[in-house]
Amino acid sequence: MINKYRIINLFIVLFFVSFNLKSAYSSEEDSLKACLHSAKNNLERIKIINILCEKAWLKANYSEALNYVERAFELEKTELLKSSSNRDVLIEQAYTFNNIAIIYRYKGDYSV
Repeated sequence: MINKYRIINLFIVLFFVSFNLKSAYSSEEDSLKACLHSAKNNLERIKIINILCEKAWLKANYSEALNYVERAFELEKTELLKSSSNRDVLIEQAYTFNNIAIIYRYKGDYSV
């Protein structure tokens, strides 16, 4: 028979582990936001924004994810005006389109 104190201890340990995982996740997002402000060029910013967008839709925060998509599209447009054949920007634009498709799929908004 399982001791009730052992079960209580297990729940306490699981609670603290889940709390630490949540704080680790938020610190990762905060460090990405700090990197976004210190990025040297727009391509780096676009890559970071796409990662932040993915993290937002994984948390089902679709409005924040759509804001990141808009920011990425603006930077991509700026970079493509400079050079329309910039392969790296086109790859990141494909990731941005993929993010927006995933957002609308999980939202259940197929009309867009």
